[in-house]
Amino acid sequence: MGVSELTVGKSVWCEADAVRQPAAAHYREPCEPRLHRRTTMAEPLKTLVNGIEVKVPNSIPDIRAALPEERRAEFDRAINDAGVQDIHAVMRHWMLEAVPDPAADALLAKLAADEAERRGVA
Repeated sequence: MGVSELTVGKSVWCEADAVRQPAAAHYREPCEPRLHRRTTMAEPLKTLVNGIEVKVPNSIPDIRAALPEERRAEFDRAINDAGVQDIHAVMRHWMLEAVPDPAADALLAKLAADEAERRGVA
């Protein structure tokens, strides 16, 4: 087991000895042979934002690239601080933040302007 720090994120690995055990009797029913499928990355994720299909970044480099420049340092810290048990939850959080949502961005900008105006009046 080990961890390697990367430029962005980290690589975590372990080695385990696999021991084959016979399947339980009720699992020995004949079945069709499985087709072996080779994959290197997860299939691209997609979602709808205001009725428009957008891609959801689903790897650490893709999530980082999709974030605004000012959010990347915080993302790097969150990824580097995440333990093996937490990394998926941290990635899911940031994946959602990286998806563009113009309506939400406009609302947040209006709220920020309203707050700035309120503070300026006080």
